[in-house]
Amino acid sequence: MRAIIYKKLIIQTVEAEITAMMPLQRACVAESQVRNKLSNGPLRAQSNVISQSILRRCRQTSFAGDM
Repeated sequence: MRAIIYKKLIIQTVEAEITAMMPLQRACVAESQVRNKLSNGPLRAQSNVISQSILRRCRQTSFAGDM
């Protein structure tokens, strides 16, 4: 009886972890799709978007480090 309850608990835990990870995976896929679309644009636009993304990430990490 305990084994059945324990097995059900593990299955529920795994399902909850998968459910929690799905939005993150969807965000990563969407981000890569945007990058692929940008790679077809003019080089000037690509470098501008990439540099803005890098600057945004640097600002976020510097603010997080200041706390």
